[in-house]
Amino acid sequence: MYYLPHQAIKRRGRVTTSTRIVFDAASHQANELSLNDCLWTGPNLNPNLLDVLINFRLNRVAISSDIRQAFLQICLADKHKDFVQFLWTDSNLRIGEKLTLQV
Repeated sequence: MYYLPHQAIKRRGRVTTSTRIVFDAASHQANELSLNDCLWTGPNLNPNLLDVLINFRLNRVAISSDIRQAFLQICLADKHKDFVQFLWTDSNLRIGEKLTLQV
């Protein structure tokens, strides 16, 4: 099992999202691999910008959206929910107690 380190980042001057959670998949212990080292990078799935601009003008109506805030607001299959776990430090939890996140 791998625990993904995270921390809260506060941004001054931001009204809507002054605090955000940042995950660090590059962290590792001495002589150990990080999560980034273990994952296959795969092909570049980002679309060619020129293709996006041309396709944007092909139809009468264009729709765009911002999905930056969408993580943890998506549905997960029940069989995959055990793979999305967080180690939460709270004085009310006993050591080793599992806290399940409802998504």
